[in-house]
Amino acid sequence: MTDTRPELHPATRAQIEAASPGASAWVSANAGSGKTSVLTKRVARLLLADCPPERILCLTYTRAAAAEMQERLFRMLGEWSLMEDAALAAELAALGGDPPEGEDDLARARKLFAKALETPGGLKIQTIHAFCAALLRRFPLESGAPAGFVELDDRTRARILDELRDDMAGAAEAGADPAFDAAADRLTETGLTSLSESVFHRRGWFPGADRAAPALHAAYDVPEGWDFLDHAGGRMMAEGPDGLRDLAAALTTGGATDRKLADLLAGAASALDAGDIPAAIRAVEAAGLTQKGEPRSLKTLPTKAVRAAWPWAAEAVEGVVEMAVELRQGRIAQDGLAKSLDLHRFGDALLARYAVEKTRRGAIDFDDLVRIAGRLLTEAEMAAFALWKLDGGLDHILIDEAQDTSPDQWRLVRALAEEFFAGAGAREAGRTVFAVGDEKQSIYSFQGAEPREFGRMRDLFRDRLAAMEAAGEGPALRETQLAWSFRSSPVILGLVDQVFADAPEGLSADGDAPSHSAFHAAMPGRVELWPLLTPPEKGEEPPWHAPVDARPPLAPTARLAAALAEQVDRMLREGGAVPDRDAPSGWRAMRPGDVIVLLRRRGALATMLVDQLKRRAVPVAGADRLMLMSSLAVRDLLSLLRAALDSGDDLSVAEVLRSPLGGVDEAGVFELAAGRPKGVSLWNRLRDRAGDWPVAHALLNEAIDGADFARPYEILQNALVRHGARARIRARLNPEEEDAVDELLAQALAYEKAETPTLAGFLAWMEAAGDLALKREMGRAGDAVRVMTVHGAKGLEAPVVILGDAGPRQGHRGGDVLQLPPVDPGDPEVAIWSAPRADEAAPVTEAKEIAAAREAEEDLRLLYVALTRAGARLLVCGVETGRGDAEASWHGRVASAMEALGARPGPVPAALAGEADLPPVMVLETGWPETPPADALPPAAPPAASQPAEAPDVPPALRLAPLAEGPLAPSAARRKRLAASALMGAEGDHAPPFAPGAAPLGDGPAAVEEGEPIAGPLARPLARDVARARGDAVHMLLELLPDLPDQPGGDRAGRGAALVAAAHPDMDAGVRADAVAEALRTLDHPDAAPFLAPDALAEATLSADLPGGARMIGRLDRLIVAPGRLRLLDWKTGPVPPATPEAYLRQMAGYRAALAAAYPEAEIEAALFWTSAQRLEVLDPATLDAAFGRAVAALKTG
Repeated sequence: MTDTRPELHPATRAQIEAASPGASAWVSANAGSGKTSVLTKRVARLLLADCPPERILCLTYTRAAAAEMQERLFRMLGEWSLMEDAALAAELAALGGDPPEGEDDLARARKLFAKALETPGGLKIQTIHAFCAALLRRFPLESGAPAGFVELDDRTRARILDELRDDMAGAAEAGADPAFDAAADRLTETGLTSLSESVFHRRGWFPGADRAAPALHAAYDVPEGWDFLDHAGGRMMAEGPDGLRDLAAALTTGGATDRKLADLLAGAASALDAGDIPAAIRAVEAAGLTQKGEPRSLKTLPTKAVRAAWPWAAEAVEGVVEMAVELRQGRIAQDGLAKSLDLHRFGDALLARYAVEKTRRGAIDFDDLVRIAGRLLTEAEMAAFALWKLDGGLDHILIDEAQDTSPDQWRLVRALAEEFFAGAGAREAGRTVFAVGDEKQSIYSFQGAEPREFGRMRDLFRDRLAAMEAAGEGPALRETQLAWSFRSSPVILGLVDQVFADAPEGLSADGDAPSHSAFHAAMPGRVELWPLLTPPEKGEEPPWHAPVDARPPLAPTARLAAALAEQVDRMLREGGAVPDRDAPSGWRAMRPGDVIVLLRRRGALATMLVDQLKRRAVPVAGADRLMLMSSLAVRDLLSLLRAALDSGDDLSVAEVLRSPLGGVDEAGVFELAAGRPKGVSLWNRLRDRAGDWPVAHALLNEAIDGADFARPYEILQNALVRHGARARIRARLNPEEEDAVDELLAQALAYEKAETPTLAGFLAWMEAAGDLALKREMGRAGDAVRVMTVHGAKGLEAPVVILGDAGPRQGHRGGDVLQLPPVDPGDPEVAIWSAPRADEAAPVTEAKEIAAAREAEEDLRLLYVALTRAGARLLVCGVETGRGDAEASWHGRVASAMEALGARPGPVPAALAGEADLPPVMVLETGWPETPPADALPPAAPPAASQPAEAPDVPPALRLAPLAEGPLAPSAARRKRLAASALMGAEGDHAPPFAPGAAPLGDGPAAVEEGEPIAGPLARPLARDVARARGDAVHMLLELLPDLPDQPGGDRAGRGAALVAAAHPDMDAGVRADAVAEALRTLDHPDAAPFLAPDALAEATLSADLPGGARMIGRLDRLIVAPGRLRLLDWKTGPVPPATPEAYLRQMAGYRAALAAAYPEAEIEAALFWTSAQRLEVLDPATLDAAFGRAVAALKTG
């Protein structure tokens, strides 16, 4: 019954009303309003009313939600069983039902815990998929499900799809699968994999090609049997080739644009005469349409001169444009129809094979669970029997997170509930349906959720129960709104209301703007809006030592990650506080676990932020999803299995040794690996020296010995437990690595259940699965900062929330499979194949617009979920991407709302102190102190590091020093690094573009200390000397022209001139032409031909250690590597001297010495090619050896 006691807060009254079990209820609940608490209390009140536990069914969206609800319920019932009478009576009265009337009521409440535990099968608090699985196992014959079926997990399903694609490809090669051929002709291999996944996840859009065809023909407006080429030919012949020629003749009298159009029309007429309809279509489209496929403007076409001379020409050109538009539309429509029909044939073939494979395995997948269960209860011949059996066992259905329920799932729930409202079921008192949800939080459309179904099902149940009330058969549906938030401060809730005040589209079916009230009305709150960080102006290239895939430190994402980490670190160290009603001052010091960083998706920002937090020793829980194959520990363990499978796999053995598994340091691995005789493996060396590295030897030895008979799980578990690898992983790597290790063990067990267990098979199983995502339960992350996606944060909350990527983003890009917009509500759902914008037919354009609108609506709901995770403090920030609508972005919406609410400019946080020319930070706050009270100050000691303390038995090799930011510091020997030009002295021709550190001739000392950044010639402007610039040009042409693909006409001179002009725009035209001519003569010279062959290497970089400890680096113009012989060549563009200069001899001698170190058994020939004289000079080996000796001696004395 409804509690009307005046002392109750309205929020509490609404919860009590919603939890009352006396009538069916539909609850719309704002974020933070206690949905799970209401559902749990309703179940408790049903049990108090003597409802048998087995007659209650609670359906939730996720296993985590089901576990949380069951844990709350059992905790409540368990506490009741131990409470004193007075406390229990007060607790029961607080639920809102009738107060206990005596000892019997209290005794019954105390027994509920045991009663719930002893219920056969337990309380039915489960996901809808778990309920469906139990239903199908109960009615296998009636449902048609395979007897004793197994449920396919995602990885097994993915492997099946891969195998089916391979089978279809094989059948297509044999000419037995035209459906696959038709799809494969339109796609790459990667595209075909993506298309298969799209078909699988949208199976409901593939009703069969025969059923889809009428809808597709109607959508594309292409009648059955219609042929575009016949239509186009008839359309153009109606104009007649002569008409096109006449118009072309008229246009030839006009300007350049007219004449270009005339050529196209003349070509179209000739193609029509020859019967080449496709060529005629292309010509007409080119004449009437722009390159973007839009109609040409008729304002200036034809030109005034043509209009004056031929008055009829303007109308004729307009007719050509209209015909071109018509032809393009027809062509695109027929192509789109053919493509979509091919899609359905491919989808039918793939899904048919998939169904056969599932039958062979006796398996069903997650989608099958709901689909077959729904069919059992609504369509199957035995539906009446199944419903009758279920009806006898269910009195109450409760649905949690109802906004995330898909249409197929609602159909199942509706079938279950229909028995409550029909026949004898309707006459039984007290049978109820309860649903609680929030359309504003429906963010799982990719899993089939349809938020509009929440409102439609509410209306349906309202009508059914209203009819029952009118007939005196039961109460009407009770509709309750839970608008009060127990989580967030008034400031944050006010911001949420303002953000969505003008944009309620997609938030709710009725279109009403949301309204929130704070239960804790005096709770302080603060919202900060940081300005978007922008990319820096293009500056210098990154240093040579930076990894090629490293994000530049000045990139806005990298700067934002550093700023956020700094902000969190400062809040934890310097007095950040959060409200706490239990603290004496109402405040307490902020802890790492109080902070959640929310992101739209896992990406670079998440990775960099976690790294930055760890650098500052801020405890961080890592990412909410761990990619299994990206885990270092998992990769190390898989290397162990590879080494066990093949002990001669030196790379895998070395990876095990250097990992926490083996604990061997770099020097140890080098000591084992270096100087081995040919044919001696790394494992053989380790076995011979087992006493030096006993831990690594024992671990590898047992794995290798067990490779032929031990199961993968057994080898992994022995390594982790018996050999202590788990402890060493825990000591050296991050805590989340243990989750990855546990998942790898679970995968090993799953593999052993599904396949005959072998090491090779398990490795192939893991590689075929790709990078599996391991979801980590962040609700139990401990006292650590959580970095996670908004989707992963659903159901979580924190006092401090940082929304990190609120900047603009690119809109909907569309997938390869779209849904055909239905004409009538009863039409089947039908897929169409997407197309590039230039080839979009009208149905594709409409489907993309609908998909984009739905994505935009869900994006708003995602923003709602993100904002409402915050309790007291919210920080919104992001980077300027230059894509999308800034005002419609999350950042733009929050900025507009804060401005409307009177936000003030705030001080620039210290974390942003390094940013220049930033707009002001905006602040909205109530009751937030400038400095926290004394009892809310953080402890003096800094927060503990995220990495756990090392175990006492960890070998020293595992205790790693932090890596330096830049290039490594020079070693004690401080070896010199020399460009090859340093061997040349102070004379010679233009130096070739060596690797970093190669100083040009005559610029002083070329030696630099190893480990220090080196400035090379590529970072300097070109020399002013014309000869030097000309030499540059010849070298560039000799490098690039041989590798450029041939083009019609073979205009090498023109291409060479274009290259030189681009590289040297100020070069004199005569000098440029001379350089090009010299390069072309060289390319055609027979002596140069071997060095220009495809198998010759160009610009080959090399390095070698010189006597005395220095290291030489250089780059060869050309190198030929043949069995037993190497030929190296350097182009020389200066005049030919009487004798080879000493500088050139030393340079080539250095190159020859470097190659000799790498190829000690090979014959090495060094040569110069003088381009001005077109002469090849092969250098004498003895002369080079002598020159090399003089060069090294000069370096030692210098």
